[in-house]
Amino acid sequence: RLPARLEALGAIRSWLDDVPLLRDLRGDDAERLRAALYEACANIAEHGYREHAGRSLDLWWLPPEGAPGRGAARAGHGPPGAAEAIGGGWFVIRDDGVPFRPEAWKGSDFAESSVRRRGRGLGLDIIHRAMREVHYQPATARGNVTLLGFSPAAGATDPGRVAA
Repeated sequence: RLPARLEALGAIRSWLDDVPLLRDLRGDDAERLRAALYEACANIAEHGYREHAGRSLDLWWLPPEGAPGRGAARAGHGPPGAAEAIGGGWFVIRDDGVPFRPEAWKGSDFAESSVRRRGRGLGLDIIHRAMREVHYQPATARGNVTLLGFSPAAGATDPGRVAA
């Protein structure tokens, strides 16, 4: 469980450092994963909750099927046990904020210099370029649910596509 405030999202880094297998990621893979998870949670905190004090979101890691110790590791709740591979696993984010409408998003054209200079509004591009799959289901009976599939060194999803 993470407080829905930008300054609290640094806890994602320490949580990843506590989860077996994920803590072993290094270099570009580790930074891509951290950036994508931070951006997903930051978008929820900033736009879904407007950083309202007292609101929170849940972040879990579900190791791939058949991995030793398979079970959800929730942010702040310790590791799920050893996992042999990251590919095929999922990060799940659940929140009760204002739902995002994925059909309104379109990937940025980084060939345009104005896009590269704008400084904000690139979070969804970061998420889609870092993850192998991104699925979002707004306003379920349990809230908004985001599924993020990550594989080290895997190609990212099409930055112009959002799966709903």
